[in-house]
Amino acid sequence: MLKSQNTYEKKLREKILKNISKKDVENFINSKKKEIDSRGLMSYPICDEIEKAGISFFIHLFHVLNSPFTIKHPLYDIILEINSLIGPRISWLLCIGDYETSEVELILKYVKKNDVVLELGGGVGLTTAVLATKTKKEVTVVEANKQLFPIIERQVALNGGQLNFEYGCVMGFHKEELTDFHIHDEIWFSNVFTPDNISNKTVQVPVLYLDSLLNKYTPSVLVIDIEGAEKDLFKNPLSYYPEVIIIEIHTSYFGEQISSNIVSDIFLLNYKLIDFKGWNMVFKRNI
Repeated sequence: MLKSQNTYEKKLREKILKNISKKDVENFINSKKKEIDSRGLMSYPICDEIEKAGISFFIHLFHVLNSPFTIKHPLYDIILEINSLIGPRISWLLCIGDYETSEVELILKYVKKNDVVLELGGGVGLTTAVLATKTKKEVTVVEANKQLFPIIERQVALNGGQLNFEYGCVMGFHKEELTDFHIHDEIWFSNVFTPDNISNKTVQVPVLYLDSLLNKYTPSVLVIDIEGAEKDLFKNPLSYYPEVIIIEIHTSYFGEQISSNIVSDIFLLNYKLIDFKGWNMVFKRNI
C-alpha cells in the first residue's frame, strides 16, 4: 500500500510540475503580491478559477497524504507546516503568499527585536511565527480555538521561536465568565458572532478582558485579529498602554460606521494612525 501511494504521489507531482518553470511560479507570486497590495478596506480576495483549482488540488492531496508536510513561505523567510486541519483553501493561500500578507508586512515594518508582543488571535500560526522570529522573544497568543494550539505551536517551533498560550476569547463587554464561540470548517470564519446554523460547532470558552491581559504581560506591541470581536475592545480607558497596536478591522462583518467607531475609540486613547494595509491598521501611542 505504501509503495503504491508513493508511486501515485510521484506521478501527481510530475503532472503538476510538467510545463511549469520556476519563472512561471515567480511571475504568478509577484502578480498575486501586486493584487494583495492593491486591496482596500472593503475588498476581499476573490475565489477565481485558479484558486478553485488550487483548493481542489489540496482537497485531493489531503485525501492521499497521511502526514503533514512543510513549505517555505514564498514571500518571507518562514517555514510552515501544512496539514488537513488548516483546510484546503488556507493551505492554498499560504502556498501562494495570499494569507495574512498585509498583516505580516506591517509586523515586519513596525515590530522590533526585543519587543514584547501580545497577539490576540493566532490563526494558523503564520503571524505568530513571524513575530517570534522578529522579536527573538516569547510571544503570548490569546486563542479561543483549542484545535489551533498544536498548529500555532508547530509553526513557531519550526522557526526557532518561543510561545505562550492564553485560552479564551477577548471581549469588551460581557457579563458572563464564558461565551459561545462558533467554530467553522474554514477556521478563519470562526468567531463569537456567527449564528449556530452557519457554524459547524459551538463551544463555550472563557471570557478574557483586554486590560487584564495588558497588565499581566505589559506588551510593547499589541497585535489583534479576532474576527470582529475587536468591535468593543477600546470603549473604556486602559490602565496599561502598548506603544504600538496592529489591528485587523473586519469592516466586511459590521460595516463602515462601526469600523470608524473602532478607529475613533483608539484615537481617544491617545493613539495616532501611522500606517495601514488592506484591513490592517497600525496605531502608535502619542508620548
